[in-house]
Amino acid sequence: MTDQLDAPVPVTDPGFVLHFRDNREPAIDAGLYRVRAEQTLPGVDTGDYLAPVEETFEVRAPQFALADDQVHAVNPAPGTHADHSTTLAHLTLANPLLPWMRRLDEPGRADAAPAEPWLALLVFAEGELPADPRADAVTVPRTAEELLTDAEGVRHPRIAPSQIEGDPTAPCRTVDIPGDVFATVVPRTEELRHLLHVRDVTTDTGLRGEQLAEGAYAVVVSSRLPDRTVQARYAAHLVALEGCRSILADADAGRLTHEVTVRLAALHSWSFTSDPAPGGGFAGRVRHFLFDSTGQERDLLLRLPPPPAGDGSEARASALARLESGRVPLPYRLETGEDTYAWYRGPFTAEPALKLPDTPESGWTSAAQLMVYERAWGLFDAGWGAAWTLGRALALADADFAATLSAWHAKARARAAAMAQRLTAPGLGTRASSRDAAFHARAMGPRPFGGLLEELAADGTAAR
Repeated sequence: MTDQLDAPVPVTDPGFVLHFRDNREPAIDAGLYRVRAEQTLPGVDTGDYLAPVEETFEVRAPQFALADDQVHAVNPAPGTHADHSTTLAHLTLANPLLPWMRRLDEPGRADAAPAEPWLALLVFAEGELPADPRADAVTVPRTAEELLTDAEGVRHPRIAPSQIEGDPTAPCRTVDIPGDVFATVVPRTEELRHLLHVRDVTTDTGLRGEQLAEGAYAVVVSSRLPDRTVQARYAAHLVALEGCRSILADADAGRLTHEVTVRLAALHSWSFTSDPAPGGGFAGRVRHFLFDSTGQERDLLLRLPPPPAGDGSEARASALARLESGRVPLPYRLETGEDTYAWYRGPFTAEPALKLPDTPESGWTSAAQLMVYERAWGLFDAGWGAAWTLGRALALADADFAATLSAWHAKARARAAAMAQRLTAPGLGTRASSRDAAFHARAMGPRPFGGLLEELAADGTAAR
């Protein structure tokens, strides 16, 4: 394996570490193998003393079909309509070894260059494939046996019958490509290895709470950009090039014409539309969402619509002010059991939040401390209390934070128990030791253990 870039790539998420590598060749290619072992004893063996031993084994890998779960992701996304004129279509495989598990070579040849892949991602525009004029990623179902059967004017992979993995009558998806189109779209043979790489995604082992998609992936990149001048639909096909070295050589030399059809297995296919016109794609849709046809900004604040006109009472004015600030009245049950209403302001309200009150020395220990009671109207404002509860829930949902907090509580309990035992032991009844105990109790936390020790020191328990 060669490393194009072995140093970690910095990313915005500190839990991700990426390594990009040129390739990841397997120890042995996919295929059928025969191992023969012979042993001779000089001066004793007459040729039949020790019989040769022969074993056959098979290294398996997808050949003419690929399960959907082997494709980790594709880009552009299937069916999207946006400006993709600067995007090279690419596909991510879950198996990082797959692109190098087979060879371009045909039967009887063994001159494959190291790290030469057998997969390519080809992108076709509307009208380029006779069987798929609208570029809907249409494929033709055939069996592997039919794919490899000779036909007039058709070039297909040259694979020995003994190298067909599994049932030769198993179905697969195929695509027929005019020779001149294939020669234009397919990468040159020496370019294939530059259009694939391996991406190793690892995570910081210290972040036990993160659920990240770590692993190794192979990425296959196409060599064609969509047209940047007109709207067009494109079909992307991940094709198998095993046994296609002579076809690629003719494509490199320009010997493929329109009269020739290149028939390949399509392992994965999808389609998308590239629209370079202003207003197309995601950015255009967001702009349309934010502004109307006259260019006026839409009122998109998440708030209740204003109530119909009424009297100009102070109560109405106060309620309108709260509605305009993004607050909503929600049912609220008091701790004493009564049902009433409370004002609530969510975290995504498009309005600056009010300044928090001064934090007490001991901090906020419950949501009830942050509930605001409006005496004039007899209602609570639950916004700060709900935010405190949400923050606590998010913090405890982090496994690392929860584990650290649990360990801190356990340590505090152990220290509190040890301090209490020392305070009740004989010989610790001096005034200085009482003050020291109270000081350590306050610094030790968390409550109620610190408060318990302060009480023990204050009421004379430490003097006993």
